[in-house]
Amino acid sequence: MAKGREDAEEKQTALRKMLKKHLPDIEEVFDILDLDNSNCLSMAELEAAAQNGKLVLPEDLKEYVDPCKLLDIFYLLDADQSGMIERGEFIDGIASLVVSSVPLETTQILQLLRQSHEVLMDTSKAIARLSACRTTPSGPEGGRSSPLMPPLIQPDCNLERL
Repeated sequence: MAKGREDAEEKQTALRKMLKKHLPDIEEVFDILDLDNSNCLSMAELEAAAQNGKLVLPEDLKEYVDPCKLLDIFYLLDADQSGMIERGEFIDGIASLVVSSVPLETTQILQLLRQSHEVLMDTSKAIARLSACRTTPSGPEGGRSSPLMPPLIQPDCNLERL
């Protein structure tokens, strides 16, 4: 078992050395893709590069990161979820993909799960706020809602914040 751990550590060390060697190449790829020189990559820039055949990475890195999949992993590289990939996000993202022992598809699934969780939590909060704004008319049902008398929204409830 110790031999396997040592082999894995040696492989990681070799990958880090290769990355260090190719860091200027990765930065050059970013510069080629950044058509408007904004120091950020948009989805449109990546799509244009893919159509023009300019979506190219150094040969050593292609084993770990398929240039054709850069469009698929745009949102994975966009760490701050701004809709743009900044230089640092691009370089860090490529480096993480190279040294990661987790398959790209698994990483993408985990990111989708995180995003789905955030949407679910936001939706739950909105429902809770909406529920807090509901009241029922008083009447023969003793203040309970019925199919004939649905709950009312309180007039002072601010629905815009939902």
